[in-house]
Amino acid sequence: MKTASLFALVLAVALLPLSAADSAHPKTLRQYEAARTALVSDDLAAAKNAGVALAVAAKEESVGDIADASQKLADSTSLKEARAAFQAVSVVIEKLVKGQPGYFIVTCPMIQGSVWVQTTDKIGNPYGGKEMAGCGEIRK
Repeated sequence: MKTASLFALVLAVALLPLSAADSAHPKTLRQYEAARTALVSDDLAAAKNAGVALAVAAKEESVGDIADASQKLADSTSLKEARAAFQAVSVVIEKLVKGQPGYFIVTCPMIQGSVWVQTTDKIGNPYGGKEMAGCGEIRK
């Protein structure tokens, strides 16, 4: 009986579809998405909270390259500061998801140096906020 249950469990896990949640760094990417969504909505408090969670997740998952920038996001006193910190995080996240299915790398032609990663093809621009939420082009 135990062998049959174990076999069924192994088979079920093997047949799970690949998704963004199956990435190598799911907590980090989930908190990154929370920060992006908050910035799209011009919600500084939520972006700061996501920055705290992102710093913790990055340390847990050994994505040290973004811990400092995530902490800067958490310590931001304005949306402008938060977006600058998010931009530094995004450069690393772009490299982290390269070649993984379920991610879109997006830029905004109106904002120099803008790059971000999202899990849907519906543009949600974290640098333009509510005013420019739909401005962007999918690169990959």
